Amino acid sequence: MQTNNIFFRYVEHSRRRILLGVLSKSVIIIIAILLFWIKSSVQEKKCKPLPKSLYDLIKSQLSVENHHGYYRFFQCGQLFYHDIPSKKIHHTFFSRSAEEYAGKIKKIRGTGYIDFQLPDEVFKNVDYGYVSFPSKITCKKEQEQRKPAIYLSSMITADGFRPILIGYFVEHYAKLGILHENMLFTIQVSRLTDPDELKILITKLIEWNVYYDIYLGNWTSESLMFHQAHKLLFCTKKKDWIVVADSDEFHEYPGKNISFFVKEMTIKGYNFANGIFLDRISTDGSLVEIDDSMHLFEQFPLGCRVHLRLGLGTPKKVMIFRGALRINRGHHRLALCWFWQRRNQLYLSPWSTCPPQNAEKISPYPKRLNVHHFKWLKGQLESSEYKAQAYFGAPTGDSYVKVVDYLRKCEGLCIDDPKIKCRRTEVYSKLALE
Repeated sequence: MQTNNIFFRYVEHSRRRILLGVLSKSVIIIIAILLFWIKSSVQEKKCKPLPKSLYDLIKSQLSVENHHGYYRFFQCGQLFYHDIPSKKIHHTFFSRSAEEYAGKIKKIRGTGYIDFQLPDEVFKNVDYGYVSFPSKITCKKEQEQRKPAIYLSSMITADGFRPILIGYFVEHYAKLGILHENMLFTIQVSRLTDPDELKILITKLIEWNVYYDIYLGNWTSESLMFHQAHKLLFCTKKKDWIVVADSDEFHEYPGKNISFFVKEMTIKGYNFANGIFLDRISTDGSLVEIDDSMHLFEQFPLGCRVHLRLGLGTPKKVMIFRGALRINRGHHRLALCWFWQRRNQLYLSPWSTCPPQNAEKISPYPKRLNVHHFKWLKGQLESSEYKAQAYFGAPTGDSYVKVVDYLRKCEGLCIDDPKIKCRRTEVYSKLALE
């Protein structure tokens, strides 16, 4: 009897212990759910979605899990894409084989047209923002058997005064022989972008039947290079040719026909061409507003070399390159495999290893061509003032302080300044008008 009592007490004790355990776990789960709900509610209150009028313009037409190397996610209930690679994209990565390869190429080729610089603070602190794909025109690689195509890749900000150039820009490259369907645009916007101005820009791109995607974030050369790398990887092939130009950069090619130029490059074994800025200036050097009644080249007849005079960095640009190559931020030099390896971004390049198993021989076109640069328009003084303030204390800020001082002193650009070497360029102006 005593044994039975002991047994029943043991069973009752065990039952209570189990019940208490279940209750404890239930309480923990309930508390966890409450905490998650509270945290989510707080985040939801802090979350600031884009204004509906802006979001409706840039909302993606697709909702697949990944696209062009980006991954789908929702921010404040709004759909965007971003890149979350397995490696940390802000961490540098050096390999002995890649560095030895870089050293070998540097010794052979020098630094004139290849980037050997290490990742800097701009890379380490960059915010890559978000991406969306609102265009109904898709950007995708076609069948492997097709002939090499010539693509135009460009970035344009929706803010400021630059979008006024877009009509001239598209017309210029179409006249050179690039098909609208091979034009690839990325539009940079921020939450402060004017939806009405953005709608005008997007409407034009849609009318021209060109591809565009959206980068939501700050305009930096590092972030734009990162997003362009995605676009080129998923939209072009190694045998294609890629023309890269910002919306104020108008290339000049021999014969005014890029197909003929590419044919010449191919026959002679060249795989990229360099250019140099020829800054287009108004007749008296003032920063004037574009007059739609005049052609752009007529309204800005002077060609000057302004960049070095004002300390704005190198005026050199890579204009066109084979799809098996890549270029650095700002499009100033080639960026070969070690450049991307160091950034943990080799997966965005044409190379799977560094050194590459089958490296393309570097062969530049022997002459530097002109890149007509329509930077010095009405609004440039205000833009320079903003950059001087935004980058205050940094080298870029110091450069723009000098630019602001110069523009104020000259009330534009001093066309008689011998250091900017202004000259009239009627010959190309006439060619551009044909």
